[in-house]
Amino acid sequence: MKKLLFSALLISACASAGNVFEPIPSLAIQNQSQFDLTELRIHTSPGFMSEKSVYPGVMKQNATLVFYGTGSFYVTAIRQQYEGGPSVAFTTDTPIELDLGYGYDLSVFDQSFRLKRNAKRLNPKLVTDPTTGDPGMPPSDEVTTSTRTQR
Repeated sequence: MKKLLFSALLISACASAGNVFEPIPSLAIQNQSQFDLTELRIHTSPGFMSEKSVYPGVMKQNATLVFYGTGSFYVTAIRQQYEGGPSVAFTTDTPIELDLGYGYDLSVFDQSFRLKRNAKRLNPKLVTDPTTGDPGMPPSDEVTTSTRTQR
């Protein structure tokens, strides 16, 4: 009887909590430098040499890649120093912490980055730019979270 009562209370508590779902965050990476990027790498440790480029081909100026993932990631942009010259690589100084439910914009400049956190992630069904990573479950029309409601 005690087990049945405990189970009923547990089910009741879970039902009253509502639909809590935090979608996988998005990171929109835009090339705002004056150079085409020959490679764009996303990695979990500071070293990038063993990682592969996540962008299909050369990332032209003003092109965007959307990455879906959770955790901490470094981003490395690789470009030619000058036309026909050697490659140079720039990596974010610290890993970017991607929190569930949010979207992020990372601008790549000639020798630096700028990160902005947004209130909502990019809906993978509406993204027309190349994507990488796992966006997780398809978003519903309305997602209720513990702190905010997204539409």
